[in-house]
Amino acid sequence: MSKTRLFNEAYRLAFQQLMSDKELLAKPAGLATRLRDAVQALVKDSNSPSFVAVEAIARLNS
Repeated sequence: MSKTRLFNEAYRLAFQQLMSDKELLAKPAGLATRLRDAVQALVKDSNSPSFVAVEAIARLNS
């Protein structure tokens, strides 16, 4: 899987999780940018979109 496809799929999955997490949605603006940054960083070390998505959301929660 190309890094572009991996990023797109992971971001889509993470964004779906983000939209269903009321606690994260209550945080300040800039969530989409922070999510993008987290996904980009994780894509470098993983080939699993679902792992990247879950880990990116975990990073936003911390």
